[in-house]
Amino acid sequence: MKKESSIKINILQKEKSVAELLPEALAVFAAAGGFSAMLIKAFSVGISPTFGLLFGLAAAICVFFSGKKTGKFAPLAVSAICIAAVFAIPVLRNGLLVLGNNLLEFLTAATGRIYLPFEVSVESLPAVSLFFLLVAICILIKNPVVLAFATALTAAGLLIGFLSTDFWFLLFLSGIAGIVFNVFLPLFGRKTTAKSAVSVFAVPVVCVLICTVLISFVPAGFGENVRSLAEKNAHSVVFDSKTNAMPEGDFENLGAFDKNDAQALEIAMEKPQKLYLKGFVGEVYNGMGWEEIENKDLAEYAGDFYILHQNGFFGQSAVSSALEATGKQEYSAMSIANLSACSKRAYLPYAVANYSFDSLKIGDANTNSFGKSYEISYISGGLSEWYKAQVELSEKQDTDETVDEHLANEQLYREFAKANYLGITEEAYAAIDRIFADSEAETATEIISEILLYLEKGVTYDEDFSSNGGTDFAAFFLEKSARGYSVHYATAVTLMLRYFGIPARYAEGYFLPAEEAAEYESGETIILTENHAHAWAEYYLEGVGWIPFEVTPGYMDDELEKAAFSTNGESSKRYEQSELPETNVEQDRPKDDITEAKKDYMVLIAVSVSVFVLAVVAAAVYVIVMRKRLKKALLAIDNADNKTGAAMRFGYAQKLSENAELTAETLEICGYSAAFEINRESLFSEHPISDEQRKTVDVYAEKILAECKNKWNFWQRLKNRFVKFIY
Repeated sequence: MKKESSIKINILQKEKSVAELLPEALAVFAAAGGFSAMLIKAFSVGISPTFGLLFGLAAAICVFFSGKKTGKFAPLAVSAICIAAVFAIPVLRNGLLVLGNNLLEFLTAATGRIYLPFEVSVESLPAVSLFFLLVAICILIKNPVVLAFATALTAAGLLIGFLSTDFWFLLFLSGIAGIVFNVFLPLFGRKTTAKSAVSVFAVPVVCVLICTVLISFVPAGFGENVRSLAEKNAHSVVFDSKTNAMPEGDFENLGAFDKNDAQALEIAMEKPQKLYLKGFVGEVYNGMGWEEIENKDLAEYAGDFYILHQNGFFGQSAVSSALEATGKQEYSAMSIANLSACSKRAYLPYAVANYSFDSLKIGDANTNSFGKSYEISYISGGLSEWYKAQVELSEKQDTDETVDEHLANEQLYREFAKANYLGITEEAYAAIDRIFADSEAETATEIISEILLYLEKGVTYDEDFSSNGGTDFAAFFLEKSARGYSVHYATAVTLMLRYFGIPARYAEGYFLPAEEAAEYESGETIILTENHAHAWAEYYLEGVGWIPFEVTPGYMDDELEKAAFSTNGESSKRYEQSELPETNVEQDRPKDDITEAKKDYMVLIAVSVSVFVLAVVAAAVYVIVMRKRLKKALLAIDNADNKTGAAMRFGYAQKLSENAELTAETLEICGYSAAFEINRESLFSEHPISDEQRKTVDVYAEKILAECKNKWNFWQRLKNRFVKFIY
């Protein structure tokens, strides 16, 4: 037994030939080359991704020297030197920071969050830094730890969208398959050859080609539509309740106003008053509803919002900041508990003074909730106080340092509001223009008056209305149906304000009327149900912030008239109406993106199922072919003469016993000695083998197979039957 072990060790330590190393070198070349090209392309360091193939070539060359003594340690030493150089040499260290900033810039555009860049001196060589890092990784990529690291890095890059699934990814995937294949192939009793390596590379290539052919039938915008649909479905499942009455800006197949008695919020106010609790805010109108500004567009304002948040200015609390600047700092407490409303959002009043605002989030439209219950403080009051604050700020400008600081922050935020909240679709603009084409309204007072006058005469409040006509939602409401409820009114008014040049947004949440609020004592619990669910428009009051603009019948009171028409602030400001405000949507955008997304989603499922079916069919064909080969080989043994058949049968039995690692005692029980002698006689003697001797060897082989089956577990039997094909 010791001699046998010694022989096995010597075999394992035998130096591989060039032909045996070639498959491994090809796999390493593909993995290292593809990985390098993906990173070069992603970091945009000014060189072609094709340059990554040189790293693959270097890694492949290392494979041929890996068997030699120096070849085992040289790559490790080179890798260590490269990593040390990157961190030790200033220009390379700065280059590494530049690469980090490239990644942070991408993350800002992908997530809509502020990622502070690293401070980098003028001198930096990011391309050289990346070169050294790739050398350090690629020459060791066949190492399981390094390979796992590269694979994990690639998976993370693909997950966040930093890396793309292009040719270089396919090359990397092929290399990974080849390396794994070369590691596990010997376990299946097969030799790695150039032919077998090529076959492994072909598998992912063929799969990708099949997917490419199938996806060629998919319409443009497939990925974006599927992603959008997946996000909406996930949001609905995770955050929404079936009782929620508001559509959160999604007007596709919008039904009647589904008011119900489901308890949504539980609040308690120190000073009960008329209240808007804002949850969802629509920023971009797409013709079929409202969306948030895309993160890649918000990224442009990362620096501005970093400054604002560092100065303590948040769009959500701009109204309270304005009031504080004028000296009004009478805070009231409010507690809010979410019972069944959308759990993703925090529902906050307009003059909220403090909340755990996310200082790294770009924008202010939708505030995420940090728990089911939260305590806030706010400055009580309403439109009258807010309009008066605008006048006071104007009067104290350049004479009060606190006011000047507030107005400096507000002006920076106002520029963001003007740049992003004037967009209208062409159809909606045309419909509104036909209504107000002859309007000479320029001031906010005049604009508001004309809007209210048109809505009073031109549309009818109807909670049972459920059809949008399949065209632009606002255009259909204004020119076709002229009927609807709060979401219709709020959408139309938001776009009308934008038409006249006033930054405006669509808002949803819960509304507590002044009459109902008056019924409660200080601190008394107030339950807001889905009957309180509401949508309204909000517009930007310069110097102050976002304020609600109520136009829905049954929700209006005289507060707006008392506030806007009795001061000399916003009412005297003149707005310029452009011929066609810049639209946030492409002209050829589909009218029904969600329906298209559902179609795309089905196409995605069809593609996935097709690829899966093809893979199953291919695997089934392969198994059938290999099983037929085994059957043919066993039949050849059966049909051979006694002399040849006995030797072949004994050899087959030996292969089975070695696979199952049967003990010598088990072999003897099965008749090893007698079968061995007959095998030796058939191989080295010239006289024939009798039928009895042939039967002895056959019985021995049958017993060996039975012992193997008894020893193998279910998975081993499955592998040996349908993967290794040995019985």
